[in-house]
Amino acid sequence: MYSDLEPAFAACYRSDKYNIQISRPVAQVLVAAGVLEESELHPHVIRNWQFMHDHRMHFPTHGLIKHSQKAFSNMFIDTAADLKRAANNDNAAMGTLEGVGSVTKNIGLGIGQLTIGYLSLYGELSDALDRFTFIYDPFSDAKAHPRPRVTDFKSVAKAAGLALWNGWKGGMTGIVRQTRAGYQQYGVLGGAAGTLIATVNIGMKPAVDTMSSLTWLSRGTYASVKKAIEVYRNEGRRFSRK
Repeated sequence: MYSDLEPAFAACYRSDKYNIQISRPVAQVLVAAGVLEESELHPHVIRNWQFMHDHRMHFPTHGLIKHSQKAFSNMFIDTAADLKRAANNDNAAMGTLEGVGSVTKNIGLGIGQLTIGYLSLYGELSDALDRFTFIYDPFSDAKAHPRPRVTDFKSVAKAAGLALWNGWKGGMTGIVRQTRAGYQQYGVLGGAAGTLIATVNIGMKPAVDTMSSLTWLSRGTYASVKKAIEVYRNEGRRFSRK
């Protein structure tokens, strides 16, 4: 994709303020002339190769820490910078209005980031609990139900449905399968251990996989909203966010 102002060069930056894509030399000239601030330039990406969801398992609190840092940046660092810019406005009324709007926007963004962080914590805990059932249950095969790879909301709904189905099915049928598997591997004592584990799983597996199902649905909803925002931004319908 070529620059809108200088077609001889490839575009590597985008300005949402003027809805144009520009090359590096043009960006340097506009910033030097004071037409654009450096912070108003965004990388111009032709295509993002990414999945809707990060498939890796994370240590619990990873998402909470990540989004808490973003919330702190929104609520304090960005607010301070916006208030400083508003204070330099020659029009006192407009400066006050701009300052109030910036504070409201940044606090709202911060609260949103904290909400996402706590939802992420819930998802990470449900992932950890899902793995925990395979630790105390040696008769279950973790590879029988691999971690889903989701690319759209349809695959998210499928992942949520499978989690719910596998949890309730495993909890209800485990009393037979676990007892038989334990007996075949370790004899009478193994059968007794399998029965005990299956009894625990009657309540544990449906509860854990119901949590996992809700986790996948929330991840799919979040990813779909995020994707919709990116589409609107790329079409020029700018959402105010950083």
